[in-house]
Amino acid sequence: MINIKFPDGNVRQYEDGVTPLDIAKSISEGFARNVLAASLNDEEWDISRPICMDGEIKFF
Repeated sequence: MINIKFPDGNVRQYEDGVTPLDIAKSISEGFARNVLAASLNDEEWDISRPICMDGEIKFF
């Protein structure tokens, strides 16, 4: 399990290999449809690229 921190300070756990798009879908299908890009630990991150480490995510 990995820990993902959101901009509001909340932390959720996800399985290794989760993608930013999967995380967005776990929040809301409508939100996921509007996500264009993401960053993980202030690094640009493709929304279909798997995440295998703890980090702070931001959606755009």
